[in-house]
Amino acid sequence: MRLERKTPEALCLADADAMAHFVGVPSLLQYATEGKELTISESRLWVKAKLQRSWSKLSADAKSLARPISIQRLLSLMTKKR
Repeated sequence: MRLERKTPEALCLADADAMAHFVGVPSLLQYATEGKELTISESRLWVKAKLQRSWSKLSADAKSLARPISIQRLLSLMTKKR
């Protein structure tokens, strides 16, 4: 459910929450494997989808502050099999 962000504060908080996911990838992976009891492969796909959702929810201003190349690289690494 996507809530409308009616105030600058709400927009800032939503952007900060979404951006936090990009620096918390190890925690997201741990949550997926331990909390959701997913396999490593399933966890990687779950985290990738989570990051894509977070990116799509960022405001245009937040996206311009972020590093799209780094984020796209991170997403591509989440797809590679080891």
